[in-house]
Amino acid sequence: MKYVTYLIYIMFWESLVFGGCGYAVFALGRSGWWFLLAFFLGASAYSPTKWIYGIVS
Repeated sequence: MKYVTYLIYIMFWESLVFGGCGYAVFALGRSGWWFLLAFFLGASAYSPTKWIYGIVS
């Protein structure tokens, strides 16, 4: 069950981060540097080992 919840979590997180970035860049006309911020925010999500097994590496 934890695999499914992680899949839902990561899909929600990445779509929120990159969707918000895409909105800021393409709809609002902001700088493309927002994609760099989105990359770092996307990389800051929980890892599968931390989510599923509780192992902090």
